[in-house]
Amino acid sequence: EYPQVQRIYSRPFSLHAARSRNLILTSSTVTMDIKHRYALDQNDQLIDVDDLERSSVPTGMVFKCIGCGGDQVACLGKIRQKHFKHKNNNYSCADQTYLHQLAKRIFYTEYIKCIESRKPFYLSRSEEAICKHCEQQYNVTCSHTINVDHDLTKYFNNIYLEKHHNGFIADVLLQSERNGVLFVEFAVTHRCEEEKLNSGIRIIEYKISEEFDINPIKAHKIISNNFKIHLYNFGTRAQKLSIHNKNCSKIINVFLISNNKKAILHEIKANIDMKSQIRGNLSYVEVLGIKSGTKQTQTLLFIKKVREAHFNNVPIKNCYICKFHVINGVDNAVFCKLKKVPTPSNAAADCGKYSPMTSMEECTALDVKNEDAARKFKPRN
Repeated sequence: EYPQVQRIYSRPFSLHAARSRNLILTSSTVTMDIKHRYALDQNDQLIDVDDLERSSVPTGMVFKCIGCGGDQVACLGKIRQKHFKHKNNNYSCADQTYLHQLAKRIFYTEYIKCIESRKPFYLSRSEEAICKHCEQQYNVTCSHTINVDHDLTKYFNNIYLEKHHNGFIADVLLQSERNGVLFVEFAVTHRCEEEKLNSGIRIIEYKISEEFDINPIKAHKIISNNFKIHLYNFGTRAQKLSIHNKNCSKIINVFLISNNKKAILHEIKANIDMKSQIRGNLSYVEVLGIKSGTKQTQTLLFIKKVREAHFNNVPIKNCYICKFHVINGVDNAVFCKLKKVPTPSNAAADCGKYSPMTSMEECTALDVKNEDAARKFKPRN
């Protein structure tokens, strides 16, 4: 059996590396000196051991552990990875406490830097956006999910550590007179309590498992679709943006009637100007919206628009209006009872026997009457 490993070393390591770092082995556990990347200097400033060189650190210089407050020394050898080590091998220092305190201090330090240097600190969110291009061109609502970067320093110009607000204590509290407050909570051993999450206060909950998890904070960009990030009580408001582009896959249905009284349900691409996709001599153009549904759904839509156009006195001739037509019931193709053959619906424009119905009620009645014939009709393959 492999020995149980008690993980109190906060930096990533391999078994080979662990063997070279003074492991204390027993039959049931493996423990080692706690080694950290970060510590506090004599001025209580956060120090990254990777930024230190042996020549710049006086021999015996003492640092303070972020987790337990105990004395640490910097190990800056050329062979082993740099790290801070407890001076007296304090195995009681909790890794979870170190990570929690580290995350709070890193966030506070980096956010202050951004405010002072007028650089952004981003929260990236997935948000709904309505394309203004589709709204203006086609009068339809075309929704997209996009990633939006919000510079938190533009919304909150004050930051506090472990500050009380409305009966709660925030790990980090961002605040401004105009935008209220935002809690940043770091979950190491447990998540936020339900009462805090249900308070209505905006909260960023950030799961921290190891030192590596703080890298987005140092990069000044927190991405909400990261599985370690959860947002609570943030409002959702769709933005209107001109976001149509070559990658847009939306298809728009347009109902067209030409001067020769023939009709078509045309499909155009939302990312291309409508005028460049519609040609010919047209007497009627109606944008119906974003294409959806099956082929049969689309055919039923076409039949509906053909009949609406006819009874609204738009010049049109189509078999779906003719009293001699039958729909096959499978893909709604037209079968002519006079010619006794399947026929394109626009054949009515050139048919001398064309006999349009006089009302929508007559169309509906004919559809019902022809149901049996439609079930018996077998379309040709």
